[in-house]
Amino acid sequence: MDELDVCARSDIARVDLGRLVGVRVGRIGNQELAAASTQLGFRFDSDVNRWSGSAPRTLRLGPSEWIVVASPHATRVSEAFAYTLHHVWDLADGYRAWKLCATLGADLLSLGCTLDFDAGSFPAGACTRTLIAQIDAIVFREESALTVIIDTSSAHYFQAWLDDALAGLQ
Repeated sequence: MDELDVCARSDIARVDLGRLVGVRVGRIGNQELAAASTQLGFRFDSDVNRWSGSAPRTLRLGPSEWIVVASPHATRVSEAFAYTLHHVWDLADGYRAWKLCATLGADLLSLGCTLDFDAGSFPAGACTRTLIAQIDAIVFREESALTVIIDTSSAHYFQAWLDDALAGLQ
């Protein structure tokens, strides 16, 4: 389901992002990142706090850390980094995601986070790891929506916080 389908029906929606795979590597150069990107068919060489691709999408959260959304199996990703110290883990059932559409998403998140998620400060293609309502979160922006990824154990609390925050904006 793409962002336009979700946003046409609702300002906030729980979404299924498919398989998530986490990747951390030791020292790695641009040539090695390019080789892994070529082997897997998707990019690892985007700038830090930027995402690339669509399916799969790679979120670069640090110089040597990525979350791969709609990823192939973790083993395949691990094989691409076999030449360097690395850790790849499957996050299959560990996270839940919400899509927050238009400016409402930025307004909602501002109630629980000090980062500015307005499109001018956090443009399409941006991603980050932060705290929202004291919950660890990963956030990325598409053209007209923000996607928030939360650990499954905090999903109920986050949904309740979203409901309360939305009621406060209305």
